[in-house]
Amino acid sequence: METPTAGDDRLSGLPDSLLEYVLSRLPSRQAARTSVLSRRWRHLWRTLPCVDVDQREFRTARANELNAFKDLADVLLPPHCASRPPPDLETLRLRVSCRNFPTAHRWIRRGLRRHPAAFYLRCYKDDNVINVFDRSPTVAWPEFPGLTQTLHLSGLSLSSDFAKEVADEYHVLETLHLDDCRHKFTRLASRSLKELSPLLPAVPNVVSLRLHGRGGTARVNTEYARALNLSGFRFRALLGGDNEAPDGFPVFHNLRALHLHECNVGVVDQMLLRFLQNSPSLETLKVSNGALWSMARPGPAVYECKNIRSIELEFWGRCAVDELAETLVGSISKQAVQPIQTSVGDGKSRVKISFA
Repeated sequence: METPTAGDDRLSGLPDSLLEYVLSRLPSRQAARTSVLSRRWRHLWRTLPCVDVDQREFRTARANELNAFKDLADVLLPPHCASRPPPDLETLRLRVSCRNFPTAHRWIRRGLRRHPAAFYLRCYKDDNVINVFDRSPTVAWPEFPGLTQTLHLSGLSLSSDFAKEVADEYHVLETLHLDDCRHKFTRLASRSLKELSPLLPAVPNVVSLRLHGRGGTARVNTEYARALNLSGFRFRALLGGDNEAPDGFPVFHNLRALHLHECNVGVVDQMLLRFLQNSPSLETLKVSNGALWSMARPGPAVYECKNIRSIELEFWGRCAVDELAETLVGSISKQAVQPIQTSVGDGKSRVKISFA
């Protein structure tokens, strides 16, 4: 076996598919710089299945840097050519400043024509820019059939067309994350979504759901949800939906884990006991920084809760934690592990119950 010398270019000896795999893990600007390594590498970066263009890599305020950013995006996402369409993308990532976001519409349109399996779009606020550019830019979603399975959007205002496109065109979309986004629609319907954060949805196949309900209500169809993380909701905000019990409280057939953060749970028997009653597969129930109006009187055990493993409760203010624990344990037929942990301190009351 020959020992390679210092001058050997072993990387260039790798097959194109492996080189493309390696370069696809780099941001597009860094991948473009590899074109100077050898003649064989000169054009590889132009045809990678992953496009990752980040304006933050062009930090200086010089006009030629901004033009270089635009030129790179135009090369990687050229205008559509019917006679020689570009190959589909695995991943498309765009990070653009609010000030220059109008220019990004053409790259969004061109990129979505290439049906990326995953699309990440972030609009970030410029430093030292007047306030007019601090407002989230509005995106009118292109009307292209979507083969995208993962969609992450950040810092945007979404028009009403977005919800319609998701419902009508994105039939294989499984993961949708909206971070720091404003939207002009009140309902988002999808039969394919399995992971969603943090909207008010009607998504029957959702598996993991995180909702922030500041100042609003949620009518949530969660028939298949296995994990719920609800923040800032009041009890009444959870009522409604297509899948509900006669008293109006939703039924969570597959729910395993429930976390209520900074939620006003009202009276114990209104929310906590309803969740125990309507979540036959529940394993863990956690309330953090919650608000509690009053407690129900303990009654006979009426909820089997065969899978329940733990209940952790934390409420602001002082409440009779022993009575609260007695109410919950007395409502569940499964045997609780003794002693039950209760404490009052730091302005909060806490209960932790484990089950055998």
